[in-house]
Order: sequence, then structure tokens, then C-alpha cells
Amino acid sequence: MRSIAWAAAALLVAVSTAGPGFAGTVVAGSEESTLLLPKGMQVEPYANNGYRLTVDGDSIHVVVDAAPLGSSAPMPRSPALRAQTGVDRVARGVSAGVTSQVEAVSRVLSWVARHIRYDRDRSRPQDPEAVLARRTAYCTGLARLTVAMLEGLGIEAREVPGYVIADGGTGGEFHRWVEVRYPDRGWVFSDPLRSHHFVPSSYLRLASAEADREASANALLLARGTALREVDVLESLPAGIRVRSNDGRQRMAALRVDVSPAAASGRLVLTGRGLRREQALDPSGAAAFLGLDLGEYRLEWVAAGRFVASKQLSFLGPVRAEVHLVDGDAAASQRAGVR
Repeated sequence: MRSIAWAAAALLVAVSTAGPGFAGTVVAGSEESTLLLPKGMQVEPYANNGYRLTVDGDSIHVVVDAAPLGSSAPMPRSPALRAQTGVDRVARGVSAGVTSQVEAVSRVLSWVARHIRYDRDRSRPQDPEAVLARRTAYCTGLARLTVAMLEGLGIEAREVPGYVIADGGTGGEFHRWVEVRYPDRGWVFSDPLRSHHFVPSSYLRLASAEADREASANALLLARGTALREVDVLESLPAGIRVRSNDGRQRMAALRVDVSPAAASGRLVLTGRGLRREQALDPSGAAAFLGLDLGEYRLEWVAAGRFVASKQLSFLGPVRAEVHLVDGDAAASQRAGVR
């Protein structure tokens, strides 16, 4: 078995969330989307660290790169003395003891994700202090609280007006997220309840902070290519949040499996270390398991009530590994080296 970067993968593999300890996931790789701009919506070319948007008439092309951020910027000095707000006090408590800016930003994003519940009720105040007191907000309030907490730590951040294409590729909704400036890496997008240190290629940054609510919302996804993979887990985050790594370090073992013949059906069963996980093969004949402890495992491929193939696996370190199963394979043994 070999360690791989998965950067050339063509499809995002569904990840099994069965078993203990599954929470946020770390992503790696890249993706791009070509979209038809909704009528009346104003979008202009824009690029920051990890995101590039170009415009060609009504066609929009977005490229997202989730390579490790690689920031080593230290925690900034405390801002000039001022009357501390409740938001400032929470931010300082959340970031106590950190020495790097990226860790402070990560802690603030994680705190917001854990403690603020999304609420579509726009009749309630969305200023940072009101959101903090209520612990609910829609996207505008979430963005404003996050920005206020970061600014209270001396970290430059701003609210981003945008539009997000729906998962089905047709339509979407107006949205707000945040952008943080790192002295050594520039500006970086984050969406507190969805994605930290990056946003997917379905996110369109609007040219104006005053989104035209009269614009047609009939956005259309024309094409999408993704090599964006979920490769690790972060137990400090709620389930469903994806994170771009800063240092690229793998914390737990991850396994990607594909089978022959290609696009075969069935499910994979992984047992060992006191756990049992099942994962259906996706349409391309692939699946992935994250958050694996070191040790011995047995991987089985079952289809239409028939045992198809199996392998014995041994993870010696927190690697990203892949294995290929062929219909009719007898049980074989492979070992994953320390990364």
C-alpha cells in the first residue's frame, strides 16, 4: 500500500461517518466550477489565497485550491486599549495561550460553529452583541460576530457578500461569509458553519455589499471538476464542517478504496480495532474511510449477497493510503508505512 496525495482524484468520495469520534473533516486538493451568472447579479473578477473567480460575459469560472495554507504569522499584538465588549472577552478567552494567528482564527471559527445556531429569522438583530447573547443568527449575524471576535484579537477580517449555487446545480441563495488577512499569506475565505480556511467553488463573491435581491436566482452550474478530498478528521469541530489544513499534517490514518471492474456496485466492510464500518461504493466504484487508529484491519467487498474480495491491512502510522480490490481476489496482506 502506498501513501498518496489524492490530488488527481476526479470525484469527491462520500465518507463514512459511522463509529465514534467522527466530526469535522480535513480536505486537500482542488476543484473548479463554471456557472451561468443569474440575471441582474453583479460579479467581478477576484482572487485571494485559495480562491480565484474570473468572468467571461455571463459565464463565471471559480477555481478553489485547498493546498495547506502554510501560514506562520504570529499572534498579533493586542489592539489598542478600549472598552472591552462581551464579544472581545469571549474572543480572548477562546484564544488564550495561542501563539499563531492561524490557531487563533481556527479557535474562533470553531467556537462560532459549536455555540451559534443557524436561524433564518431575519427579524432579529444581527449585530455581534445580540448574536452572542441569543446564540442564534442567520449568515449575516454569523459573519458579523466572527469578524468582531477576530478584530477584538487584532486580526484583520471582513464580511463577504456572496451567492452560493445549490447542490443540485440549479438555483441557489444569497449568503454571507468572512475573509481573514494573514500577513504572510494574504486574504483567505472561511464560512463559519461550513468550511474553514477555504470555501467551495460553488461560492460566488459578489461585487457589492448590497446584494441585488431583485436579481434572478436561477443560477446554473454548467460544469464542475473536483479533486477535493476529505482526508482526515478533526474532533474539535462539529460534524459536517470541512477544514483546509495549515501544515498538511495527517492526524489519523485514512483509506481510499477503488475496485475492478470500474463502477462496480456493492459495499465495503472494514473491521478491526473494535469497530465495524460499512461504506457503499460510489458510482465510480470507490469509497473512503477516515479517522482510523493504527493497527490491523480486514477489508471486505460484498455485492449482491456475494463475497467478492478482501484484504488484510496494517496501518503503522497516520498515512493517507489507497488500496485496489479486484473481483475474485483472495485475502491478501498489505502494510501501510509510516508517513
